[in-house]
Amino acid sequence: MGVSQAVGGPKAHPPVVAKNLIKKINSKERTKAIISAVAATANQRLVLERGHILPEKITLPIIFDNKFEGLTKTSQIFNVLEKFGLDKDVIKAKDKKTIRAGKGKMRGRKYKRRKSILFVLADSKNYKAFGNLEGADVITAKQLSIKELAPGTHAGRLTIYSQAAVEELKKRFGNQ
Repeated sequence: MGVSQAVGGPKAHPPVVAKNLIKKINSKERTKAIISAVAATANQRLVLERGHILPEKITLPIIFDNKFEGLTKTSQIFNVLEKFGLDKDVIKAKDKKTIRAGKGKMRGRKYKRRKSILFVLADSKNYKAFGNLEGADVITAKQLSIKELAPGTHAGRLTIYSQAAVEELKKRFGNQ
């Protein structure tokens, strides 16, 4: 054994493994939070305040055809985004990737990355092709949560839905 102040001794107040770091929330409250975050993705002012770059001709929410889910290559997805002028947000996230200051570099957190586009799909067969874009996240409509819609507690993330995902969200949230 040993004492905490001696060389080679145990830590004085180590982190407790059994500590519960997840805070439970009422299910109705969580549902309302997700619904309001989904509504915030349709608010152009909130999306622009988060720092996303939107072309003037785009109206929110952005809903693509189901064929969009079938794309298997990242270059194809980027070309579609380029056609609509949404590629600037991904490029901005790529340019702002920086090396973290401090010891986090040594602990598996070398780069600080920005969040760009969130893709909400009905089926996640080709999620790797979508996730390869810098700062982009992919999630199915069934798994959609507040963490992806409002990262850092700031609502209004630039989100692209597929038509099938919108139908899935209607089933999930029903008349709310």
